[in-house]
Amino acid sequence: MSSILCAAIVDTLLPGGEVTDDVSLPPGSAIIDADRLLPPEIMAAAGAGFAGLDAADREARLAEIALALPMHWQALLKVVLENYYSDPRILRAFRWRAEPPQPGGHDLPEVDWSILDQVKARKPFWR
Repeated sequence: MSSILCAAIVDTLLPGGEVTDDVSLPPGSAIIDADRLLPPEIMAAAGAGFAGLDAADREARLAEIALALPMHWQALLKVVLENYYSDPRILRAFRWRAEPPQPGGHDLPEVDWSILDQVKARKPFWR
C-alpha cells in the first residue's frame, strides 16, 4: 500500500506529460524510488486514501500538508526534485548534458574576444 501512496504523492507533484511538441516527460514515479525517499511523516499525513482521490483533491491535500508540516514538506520537495531533475532521462528530454563538465568540458560557441582589446590595452590601475 505504501508503494501506491508514494507513487500517488510523487505523481501529483510531477505528473509528467508533454512539455512541448518534441519534449515529453515521464511521471515522477517512473524516475524516483519514492518508497525509500519520501519522509514517513508526509505519507502518514496524506493517509491511505490519498491514492484514490482525484487530481484536484490530491493537490489540495498536499497544500494542507505543506502548511501543516513545512519542514517535512521542504525535505520532500528537496529529495523529489533533486532526484527527478538530475536523472539522465530527464536531462536528455530537456537536451541537457548528463555528464559533468569536468574533466572533458563542455563545447562552447565561438566567441569574438576582440571586444576585450580595449581592456587589454589599458594601463594597470592598481597599486
